[in-house]
Amino acid sequence: MEPIFLICIGAALFAHAWYAMGMYNDGRTTGIVIGALGAGALIALTVDPVLMGTETSGALQDAEINVFKTLLVFWAIYAGALAAHGVYDFDDRAIGFFGVPLAAVSITVAVFASTQMLNNYDWTVWLSIAVSGLLLGLVGIVLFFNLALALRALNGLAAWTMLVFSVVLTAIGITVLTTGIG
Repeated sequence: MEPIFLICIGAALFAHAWYAMGMYNDGRTTGIVIGALGAGALIALTVDPVLMGTETSGALQDAEINVFKTLLVFWAIYAGALAAHGVYDFDDRAIGFFGVPLAAVSITVAVFASTQMLNNYDWTVWLSIAVSGLLLGLVGIVLFFNLALALRALNGLAAWTMLVFSVVLTAIGITVLTTGIG
């Protein structure tokens, strides 16, 4: 579940960054691509977790899995909102305001991984989840300031933040998928 989500959301952030930089001429293409990646992230809900809940049992295991599923659903909604924005040319502010709950959920996952998973997992597992949550939280904050508050001076910063963080998130997802971390 986790590597598929990280790869799909990393690719969606990459596409959004390119759109924010003005590299795509048509927003509909971006919307279709990001919508497909958001659907791929939602499909990850049907796959068993690779990292979360593998070393614990009971209530803690359920909490770990549910925290990550919440993160997954929130970012899939973000991808769906971007898809609708691209296809139907909606206002940017709604996506910007959704950056606040995105940041809150993402940073909650990072804190949860840093506190609850620290004693039960190898450092590669909890660190990959914590770093992913922190990067996604920072993207949510940047989206809020760039789109909701309409600080267009931050457009370049937001685009580059999404671009660099998308590469890191995708690399984490590919590393978890190929090396069997966990």
